[in-house]
Parts: sequence; structure tokens; C-alpha cells
Amino acid sequence: MQAAPMKADLIGHVLAFSALIFIASGAAYFGVASCGGYVWHKQMFCYVAPVIAISAVIVPGNRLPSFGSRVAFLLALLVGYFVIEAVGSMIYFGGENWREYGNLFIRALEYGPC
Repeated sequence: MQAAPMKADLIGHVLAFSALIFIASGAAYFGVASCGGYVWHKQMFCYVAPVIAISAVIVPGNRLPSFGSRVAFLLALLVGYFVIEAVGSMIYFGGENWREYGNLFIRALEYGPC
């Protein structure tokens, strides 16, 4: 009788982990390789990422038990995306010292990776 809740809980864990990995790897890719790349990659990511992230918070699981933790998870995904993308862009363009890396990071946060 407990197989169904356990299965739903497992699906919730898998979706949350998938959202985290998909968004982090997408951000790293777009930070490093989006300049001069194909536009449809980013468009497809912008359609798929919200579906995975929203699915992760809709499906029940004990990793995200409350409404507050689900909202925090979505905010962490959003903020994490922009931070990881900015770090990837900063590494792609490179800098000669820490100050230039900091300026590249801030510029990538403000204007995007390119």
C-alpha cells in the first residue's frame, strides 16, 4: 500500500535533481559558449527549463515539503542560473587580474554573457 507515495516521492526527488542539473549545466553552457552560437539553443532552453522547474515543485516530495521551500527552490534556480552564466562568461573572456574578473562578472550580470 505504500508503493504509490514512495514512487511519487522518488519522482519528486528526480525532478528536483533534474531541474538543478539542467539549469546549472545550461547556465554554464550559455555563459561559456553562447556568444556567436545558435539562437534556437537558448530559445529551447527558455521553454524547457521552466517546465522542468515547475514540475519539480508541483510533484510532491519530502525534499520540498512546504510552500516556502518550493518558492526558495525556484528562486535559487533563477539566481543560480544568472550567477553561473556570469561566471562562465567571465571565464570565457578572461581577465588579467582579479579586478578585471570582477568587472567581467558584474558586466555579465547586467548585460548578459555577450
